[in-house]
Amino acid sequence: MYKEANYWEVRPRISKKIEKIDTRSKVLRQIMRLALKSKLNKKEKKQLIRLTKTRLASLIKHFLSVYSIVQKNPSRIWDKKIKVTEKNLAESLTLYEKIVPLLFQKKFKKPKRKK
Repeated sequence: MYKEANYWEVRPRISKKIEKIDTRSKVLRQIMRLALKSKLNKKEKKQLIRLTKTRLASLIKHFLSVYSIVQKNPSRIWDKKIKVTEKNLAESLTLYEKIVPLLFQKKFKKPKRKK
């Protein structure tokens, strides 16, 4: 991607990309929380979850590509941003893993007692 780019060319691009990844992971978490609280039908919930799953996967791939570039051009500024972004992505993933089974729980009716 950035084969012959020097340090000063890469720097602004990477910080922007890291910020985008970070904000998008926060947005995905908000969407997932909304899916839990809202009264959507099962089909809509499945669509929402499928959408967040693909978005999360693409964010993680994007983050890994940025991370590989940062390792080639190390900087303290990036280290801090990357740790924060990594933490936010991890939170989004754990929330996704917790939400999926909750969304598709079966609602059982209490049996009526016979008199």
